[in-house]
Amino acid sequence: MISIIISLLITLLLGCLEFYFFLPAINIHSVSFWIFIICQLVVFALIYTVISYKKIRRHKRRYKKLYNILGAVAGLLLAFVILGCFFSSRVFHAKKYSSRITVETGDFNSDIPVLSDISKIPLMDTASAKKLGNRTVGSLTEVVSQYDVSDTYNTICYKGEVMKTSPLEYAGFFKYNSNRKSGIPGYVLVNPTTNEAEYIKLEKGIKYSPSGYFSGNLLRKIRMDYPSKLINSYNFQIDDNGKPYWIITCQSPSLLFGCYSPDEVIVLDAVTGKSDIYDINNTPEWIDMVYGGRTVEALYNSYGILSKGYFNSLFSQKGCTQTTDDFGYVIKDDDVYIYTGITSTVSDESNLGFILANSRTGKYKYYKCAGAEEYSAMSAAEGVVQNFGYDASFPALINIGGEPVYAMVLKDSNGLVKLYSMVNVKNYTIVATGDSLSQTLTNYQTALINAGTKIDIKDISTDIKEITITISDIQFIATDGNTTCYIKDENGGCYKQDFADNENLILLNKGDNVTISYNETDNENDIPIITSIKKTLKKE
Repeated sequence: MISIIISLLITLLLGCLEFYFFLPAINIHSVSFWIFIICQLVVFALIYTVISYKKIRRHKRRYKKLYNILGAVAGLLLAFVILGCFFSSRVFHAKKYSSRITVETGDFNSDIPVLSDISKIPLMDTASAKKLGNRTVGSLTEVVSQYDVSDTYNTICYKGEVMKTSPLEYAGFFKYNSNRKSGIPGYVLVNPTTNEAEYIKLEKGIKYSPSGYFSGNLLRKIRMDYPSKLINSYNFQIDDNGKPYWIITCQSPSLLFGCYSPDEVIVLDAVTGKSDIYDINNTPEWIDMVYGGRTVEALYNSYGILSKGYFNSLFSQKGCTQTTDDFGYVIKDDDVYIYTGITSTVSDESNLGFILANSRTGKYKYYKCAGAEEYSAMSAAEGVVQNFGYDASFPALINIGGEPVYAMVLKDSNGLVKLYSMVNVKNYTIVATGDSLSQTLTNYQTALINAGTKIDIKDISTDIKEITITISDIQFIATDGNTTCYIKDENGGCYKQDFADNENLILLNKGDNVTISYNETDNENDIPIITSIKKTLKKE
């Protein structure tokens, strides 16, 4: 009996350590929970064998019954998990899987207003946001030596504008140990419409992060506070005052081990660790991202593929649809919507239409619009300038003249934006490129006219201005690790651009004639930021 008690105590201690490091949910609907229980039975048997080895050798028959019981319990639990997963699968419950969401039919022109300001298109992808964020933090010596910028950038609506935000993270265990008391000092905020990044320093540091260790680890904090919750995803967001939070989406199954759907939201203060939990239908409105892009895709794919049964999805595939391989974002009414194309499972060369899903409420709308899927449009844009070898970013979906249009940037091998492009969704042979968004819009109108269609773009405003100047002076000035090019024209006007955004600036000289596109500023004392620049012929 003493051997059993000692074995149980050691098993309990090891089980607590295993729970602390592996963090399984204590929930009967969690497969990892049952695997955890099975592991404890095995650990108990091994410890008991070591402690009672001599007794077991002398009395094999007496102890055989105990091992048979332990083996039978472990075997039954394993069979329970395997059979539970099998009978909870799509094979038996296709209708239940497909009915987790409802999809309404939307009106494109009503739900996505006609473009009114060309400068408000958020074309920056995560790779470009990461580059800007790293450059911004890289100029802060005391920060970059201790922290990295997270690779994950979340799209949010902040004070009515589209933003991408990413927290700093500890640069390894020793850096965490040195800074855990003060925490992570701030986060990066990137404006994808102006291509500007800002480091936001906090009064009190972020104490809970996925890059933290021990009690400072975000997932461990969640598990200790909510041991039974099944976590679907988590993401970093800020409220309208810039205060950092972690938004954790929880899920629950409709079956024993399957058909999971988001059902609750944990809002955790990243600084204090205090948290509140809400039913998903009562999520605070300042929160933008509850349903992540992959969750939106997975839920729709179950709806589109399984609506007419599992075996239909395997064989005849009648009426089966699915999302394309990636997704983008649309901001509307201070909410973030995830959009992705919808294509037939039989062929993915073109879209049947696309969906918009509200990333806070999870409401879906489908828009019937046969045309190019996103990667075909990207290939069409790349094909126009194939001699340069530029790569297209995943496009934004916009409304020009009542027609859906893909807008994207074309980047070189170094990730620098070289051109802009617009591709008609319904007919991806209608492609336009340009050095600026305003020029691209003009070229797109010309392409439509050549294809027999006409749109009026005079009502589309832009803060981007274009001017031809003669360079009277050009200077490259290094500040905080960044090099900025300043150009003065013949009338004393000054313009600037980061050298990292356009390395061809080094080829310009005093006396060159250039055409500059720049963002007009409200403050007359601000130096306009160049968006594109190219040499022109000398004036006669």
